[in-house]
Amino acid sequence: MLYDAAPTITLPAARSRLRETVSRFVATIAHSLGDSKADAASRTSAFDDLLTTLKEHAAAIGFGRMDALARAIAARAWPRITHTSMRKARCKS
Repeated sequence: MLYDAAPTITLPAARSRLRETVSRFVATIAHSLGDSKADAASRTSAFDDLLTTLKEHAAAIGFGRMDALARAIAARAWPRITHTSMRKARCKS
């Protein structure tokens, strides 16, 4: 085999990576807006609060795809995904 299989990532690790990525993005926007409180709080906030801050900061910088961002935040299907539901999905396919 020429290529190794892609590394498997667990659901908790994926959630953690997503949270870290959103947190860094919020901190970057907050820093550019001069909002030091949000910059520091982004590292310790609950994920829902982090998403709310992301939406507010994105609006403040004039983010061009606010509708898409708002839909993604409203949908945020990833917390409803569980190991059990993933196993059931695999069994159906």
